[in-house]
Amino acid sequence: MKLSEPEEKGLPDNADFEMHEDYIMWHHWSEPAEKTGKQIEALELPAFT
Repeated sequence: MKLSEPEEKGLPDNADFEMHEDYIMWHHWSEPAEKTGKQIEALELPAFT
């Protein structure tokens, strides 16, 4: 199961505590990671143009 699937389908009924923890951590860090990636791209582009 990909980490994005629980957003669409929910966690499986047989999910253990580790899967719950992984989902919570992924959910927490996915937005900051995306924002940071965009900031890095914005900083890199002017240097090469």
